[in-house]
Amino acid sequence: MEITELLNRWCAGDKTVEARLFALLQPELHAIAVRQLKRQKHVTLRPTELTNEVLLQLHQGDFQFSHSKELYGLAARMIRFYVVDYHRTKISVKRGAEFEFVSLDGLNDQDAAMVGTHNWVEVSQAISCLEAEDARCGKLVELRFFLGNTIEEAAEVLSISTATAQRLWRFARAFLLKQLTEVSPADVGGSA
Repeated sequence: MEITELLNRWCAGDKTVEARLFALLQPELHAIAVRQLKRQKHVTLRPTELTNEVLLQLHQGDFQFSHSKELYGLAARMIRFYVVDYHRTKISVKRGAEFEFVSLDGLNDQDAAMVGTHNWVEVSQAISCLEAEDARCGKLVELRFFLGNTIEEAAEVLSISTATAQRLWRFARAFLLKQLTEVSPADVGGSA
């Protein structure tokens, strides 16, 4: 509850609470970064670097939040774009490097086998296509995939029922599976 209060004061222009707010956010964002980076192999990106990048973007931005749920939704998006940019840079530096497998949480074994090997850039492109189709589904995927939220937690952030979140998650999984099975690793990297 203290985060929400501090967040409201910070959004109202009270910059004196920023240090306390960021001190409370830092451990939570760091834990999210640790979970996110555990999924990756052979990556030199550190959880502290990812956490600091999100905090820096929050500090530099002019954001308005009515609740901490909105902040975590934005943090998921920031983490997504930072990780994808990191991988995009790696791909451009190491053309022809092996692509890293990205597991979509919630896919069953059969679906996961069909998805095959994809990198973060491909996954982000598929999520962008999903967002164009249904923005709530895109946000749900960001919350589940990039923040590690449960379906219940994501539903709360999106202010929807758990049943609706489950329905959207089923659609999102099917949509992403279709998108990712239509993309081959050679299609990514040259144009982005």
